[in-house]
Amino acid sequence: MSGSMTREDFDAYLVPCFAPAPFIPVRAAGSRVWDQQGKEYIDMAGGIAVNALGHAHPALAQALQDQLAKLWHIGNGYTNEPVLQLAKTLVQSTFADKVFFCNSGAEANEAALKLARKYAHLRYSNILIGGFFLAMLIRELDGLFDLLSHGSWVWFALLATAGSLLLPLRHLRQTLSQLAEYTRTPYYGMMISGLLAILVFSRLFGMHGLWYAVLEENYARVVKNTVEEGSESFGYMLCLTATLGYACYFRGLARQALSPQR
Repeated sequence: MSGSMTREDFDAYLVPCFAPAPFIPVRAAGSRVWDQQGKEYIDMAGGIAVNALGHAHPALAQALQDQLAKLWHIGNGYTNEPVLQLAKTLVQSTFADKVFFCNSGAEANEAALKLARKYAHLRYSNILIGGFFLAMLIRELDGLFDLLSHGSWVWFALLATAGSLLLPLRHLRQTLSQLAEYTRTPYYGMMISGLLAILVFSRLFGMHGLWYAVLEENYARVVKNTVEEGSESFGYMLCLTATLGYACYFRGLARQALSPQR
């Protein structure tokens, strides 16, 4: 068949979705390719990264011949030993918990979008809550921002707040629904307890009037600071623990999203 077809046959019989090179490769070995006239080229594209291991590698050719003698394509209604072994190897050798094999970039993108929609079902509430904690972090780092300008932390906190409100407000109904669902998650109580310790009790224990009323002439500022900072640290510890719990919780949701749908 080599030499019986020409580049002009492409224009005559194929839909011109692409514009292939003027020569037709007919033979290859490794990274080298030869056309119909025997001219040698170096394949720098690797089949657009699909054939990155090179052409006609003896080990790959033998593996293909061995499989062709056993089992061909059987569709997604069944699984097979080679694909299971490959998936197992990838999971054990990488960060992934599951593997999805597909034939094209379109399928890969479709799977990524579907997985993102399943995984991010609390997306807007997470953005809102993340913005809240970012503003708190900026407030705690007020001394650092004072190096730029005294009190400049306020503007950075306002910027973070405005940025975290954009999407949640655009999808207000979904945000409210997600926030309601957040209250039913297993670590909500611990997170609220931590916030109460940070925003209420640590501020309450930091009131000079309270300590004067309790200790009177025995008031010592170091005692007030110890209790105030201890309450705040305890609150942050609760929030951190809840955050780690939520990380495990959302990881579990992602695994459920990857589970086969019956």
